[in-house]
Amino acid sequence: MCGFSVMILVNLLTTLAKLDNKISFVLDVLGALLGTYIGWKYDKGVKIICTSLIGAFLIIRGAGSYLPGYPTGLKASDLKPGLKIDNNMIYYFSGFVVLFIGGMAFQTWRKRVDHEEDADDNY
Repeated sequence: MCGFSVMILVNLLTTLAKLDNKISFVLDVLGALLGTYIGWKYDKGVKIICTSLIGAFLIIRGAGSYLPGYPTGLKASDLKPGLKIDNNMIYYFSGFVVLFIGGMAFQTWRKRVDHEEDADDNY
């Protein structure tokens, strides 16, 4: 799950930077490997971070299906050096960051509340 989450994050960043498809693919694979290592090494809290990341991506991707400006199906010919970053893509990325942080905060809060309720079960 963590490998997939980091791959999604790298994919969003390479799309925002409008990198070549081959470079983007290599960075996606490296991101997945790095994410897998991080998930194996630090398993505590990784579920919260990864589910927040995946959920934010899916919400933004779904909104991009109906709202204008989300880059889908870019061709290599569309990617030219010196192109300006589209404002819509910046808005999508900002929404992704806000949803990601909000999802992490909510899940962390729920985890704490659930632990407090479980502590009362002993009495």
